[in-house]
Amino acid sequence: MRSNGLLKWLMIPVALLVLFVGIRLFSGSGTPAPSQAESGSQLTSEEMKALGIEGDTPRDTVATLVAQVKQLRTELQAALSDNKAQRSENQRLRQRENSIDQRISSALESERSDLRRDQQQATSERQQTEGLLADLQRRLDSIGGRGGGHADLPVAWDCATAMRPGWKMVCGGWNLRMRSRPMAVATRAARPAAA
Repeated sequence: MRSNGLLKWLMIPVALLVLFVGIRLFSGSGTPAPSQAESGSQLTSEEMKALGIEGDTPRDTVATLVAQVKQLRTELQAALSDNKAQRSENQRLRQRENSIDQRISSALESERSDLRRDQQQATSERQQTEGLLADLQRRLDSIGGRGGGHADLPVAWDCATAMRPGWKMVCGGWNLRMRSRPMAVATRAARPAAA
């Protein structure tokens, strides 16, 4: 019961509002006032002159707009085709860069392997030379033991390390001859004859 009384009091303001809206709609004048949006869309003669459409009819304006849309479409198509060409060019350049990187990597790896091989070869040649020089020293020591001491052994040692294949050199009173590529010293080392 209480809700019915409350409902009666709420219905009074709603009825007054509906009555007010109805009177307002039916009491309006026959010609509507131009809205601000419509008056803002009309261009003045100065604005038309500034835009370069002062003497255009509505059909001319529509034709101009259609032409501009076509021009924009053409420019858009040209930009899209240019972008596609640029993408393909970028892809080609990336592939070329990858190819160059691979060639550089393979060349570096080849040079590294050559360098390692040369270092191993130099190490083996040095070991062979050291072995041959040790053999030469033993022989020189044995020759020196038979014929008296040998004071020039360090000089002969230095000369033998500086010799190249096929060279004949007299170092410290000893006649030394190299015979092969890895700087091997010939087995024959004789004391020069006294003049």
